[in-house]
Amino acid sequence: MRTLPAPLPLAVSDIGQIAIGVSDGAQATVFYRDVLGCALVSDITVPPDKAAANGLADEPCRVVRVQTPYGERLKFLSAATPPDQDVHPRWLLA
Repeated sequence: MRTLPAPLPLAVSDIGQIAIGVSDGAQATVFYRDVLGCALVSDITVPPDKAAANGLADEPCRVVRVQTPYGERLKFLSAATPPDQDVHPRWLLA
């Protein structure tokens, strides 16, 4: 049996940004901005060639960044054009 090396000590002092995959970037933006009070930082569409080069998808991707009132940033990744909602299982969160 192979023995794995001991893990290196890891000390996280700050999380600068959290990325969340969502099925609809517009709905996520409205929720985090209007309901939770986050500020919109940016909303961009990444072209297919750049998205593919960064391992996201072979189609345009929407990247929305918001900031909480405490300074944490969240990044939402979604298809530039949301799919039909009927194709998602009912338990899948938007």
